Amino acid sequence: MPVMNTGPHHSLDEVKKLVAAGDFIVMKGRALDLLVPPLTYNAALGFVAAAIQMLTIDNFYKSVQLTYDVADEYGLTIDGVGWYIKVCIDRTIPEVVVISFHPPQRPMRTKAGLVKAS
Repeated sequence: MPVMNTGPHHSLDEVKKLVAAGDFIVMKGRALDLLVPPLTYNAALGFVAAAIQMLTIDNFYKSVQLTYDVADEYGLTIDGVGWYIKVCIDRTIPEVVVISFHPPQRPMRTKAGLVKAS
């Protein structure tokens, strides 16, 4: 369910700071399992971290209500490949939780432009 807002629920600067410090996890399923293989585990983590550092507020797509939190969705194009990225911050630790990281299932229009589906 979308959350009505004009910007991300979680500060993108805080997300980037936590990821840069190594305070993040990449969930299995719609994130890590789609990257390993072909990448090694460490290469996948490095790719995810680098992609998050590339995000700008213009890549923001929408926020969605989860069972216990709100997640922010971003669309990013890297070397002509579109990526759908869903993140939230677990404030009890704190760390960034990368819930999804994969090519989008449908095109995403962000202020940065159209992110094409795979």
